[in-house]
Amino acid sequence: MTLGARWTSLLLVGLGSTALLTACSDQPLEPVIEAAASGSTVQPPSNAKVAAPSPSQIDISWQVNSSNEAGFEVWVALTAQGTYSLWITTAPNVTAKSFTGQNPGQEYCAKVRAFTALGQSGKVRAYSAFSTSACATTPIPAGPSKIAARPLSSSYVEITWSNDIGFAVSNFRVERSTDQGATWATLVKTDPYTTRTVDFGVAAEHPQLCYRVIAIMSFGESTPSKVACTTPPSGPTNLTATGVAGPAIALAWTDNSAVEDAYQVLRAPDQVTFTVVATLPANSTSYRDAGGSPDTRYWYQVRATKDSGFSDASNTANAVAATQPPAAPTGVDAYPGGSTAVVVIWAEPSTNEDGFRIERSTDGQATWVVAVRADASQTGFTDGDRASEQPVCYRVIAFNGLGDSPPSNVDCTTPPAAPSDLVATTVAGNEIDLTWTDHSAFEDGYEVDRVDCYYDDYNGYYCYDTPLATLEANVTSYRDQGLPTGVFVTYEVVALKDNGRSDPSNQAGASSDLPPPAPSNLTATAASAGQIDLAWTNTSTTPEYIAIERCDGGMGTCADPAAAWTFVAWTDLDATTFSDTGLLAGATYTYRVLACTPGGGACSDPSNLASASTP
Repeated sequence: MTLGARWTSLLLVGLGSTALLTACSDQPLEPVIEAAASGSTVQPPSNAKVAAPSPSQIDISWQVNSSNEAGFEVWVALTAQGTYSLWITTAPNVTAKSFTGQNPGQEYCAKVRAFTALGQSGKVRAYSAFSTSACATTPIPAGPSKIAARPLSSSYVEITWSNDIGFAVSNFRVERSTDQGATWATLVKTDPYTTRTVDFGVAAEHPQLCYRVIAIMSFGESTPSKVACTTPPSGPTNLTATGVAGPAIALAWTDNSAVEDAYQVLRAPDQVTFTVVATLPANSTSYRDAGGSPDTRYWYQVRATKDSGFSDASNTANAVAATQPPAAPTGVDAYPGGSTAVVVIWAEPSTNEDGFRIERSTDGQATWVVAVRADASQTGFTDGDRASEQPVCYRVIAFNGLGDSPPSNVDCTTPPAAPSDLVATTVAGNEIDLTWTDHSAFEDGYEVDRVDCYYDDYNGYYCYDTPLATLEANVTSYRDQGLPTGVFVTYEVVALKDNGRSDPSNQAGASSDLPPPAPSNLTATAASAGQIDLAWTNTSTTPEYIAIERCDGGMGTCADPAAAWTFVAWTDLDATTFSDTGLLAGATYTYRVLACTPGGGACSDPSNLASASTP
């Protein structure tokens, strides 16, 4: 074997084995190539085992069968048939090694051989045969722990978990099952820092909603977490609160859930800061709260609980744990809110009422019936479906759990019938005359309103009324004077009674200007296959715009009062000619023109008709 001038080879014999030493002349005692012994000088280890106690660790052990080994080599492959590579060299008498930082879900196979040192330097090794290989697979990491699912309302579920995988997580995948775990679907995929999500829009009382979480890592996925299930309960409804003797407040509600664990009663002194004051068994529908201060108003809500979560809250109800009946309301005022409605308002001098009872009389206060019951926060009520022209009286009584207050003062009113047949007529001098029909025998007077309408992108189309005049009862006309030139004004009229008002009349409008005289001598001449030229005479002495209108057809067709006319264009001020272009060839068209005052004012009657046919 030729190695070159600087290399020397030596065959060693007679040491119980034969070894080939190859060395470099620069370092004669440092072998560069080590060769296995050709005889058996060290016994191979046996009973090699590989264990994977965690997703990131493998333990390799073996049995030592020799007493003269210098150490052991542990060779590892990623499959039983894979390529083995040296992982570590140990000291003699070592029987096990552990390796951490391994990949989960990976098979690891190991075999071990012993070696002994030869020669003066001990740099030459004689190797035993390899042990039988052994394999083990690191387990997949367990899914996130501490998973919990709880309702946040009757239609939301909160899912939480802990990020304790022990490996770098890329994402968490939250899965939901609606069939008790038979099938699973992805609800959401979160970032690695999120350990909470909310399932929106679920159905209350769903038989069961189950959730699990899977961690996604660079090398694969964890096993699914444990499963957490819940059912959002339906919220209670129809909560009422009534002050009762004690003093205390009696609560009652409707139980709408079949899955709740319990009910929570919440109380607030200010309609905002609710705190739990009682937890009641499932199916509860009432509670008596004696824990508040006497003669103090409290607001209440009730909610069903489930799996440490809760349903939608009930409506809010309030009451006072009163020690005496409330004082009588004062300042009752009744006035028409239209021709068939009455508005009733009052003042509350006491603070311990549970509500108000508004009573109505239509027979001169001989008898009273309840019109409505209002809660303690109300100081007004609109009584609809009243008959116009019919007197009606009202009184208000406050109540709590200890009884009624005395009745308030009585106030009466009569909803007046609405005026009708409103007509607006332009007269000379920029004035408009209004007339209407009076239908009421009870009105205190009439109010004339101007109606202004607008449009914008935010509000859309809207109108509001501006009062122009207040007139005495039975008046049926009014003249609006001093109007600017060229405006169109819309009006309505209402009857007044006891600081209230009837329904409005119909609306009527007119221009502030008398219409100009109609243009005359209109002619139409075909100028080309697509154009007809018009000419006319202005007969007005004031500036005016001309509105051009066209009818498809000849004079006979378009003279019919039912003929369809199309607006074509406005001319410049005081124009006497116009060219209508873009017409069809071989078609007959009829025209008329109208003179209109500037600013959207009045328009004249139409001119004479003129026809022409394009060639």
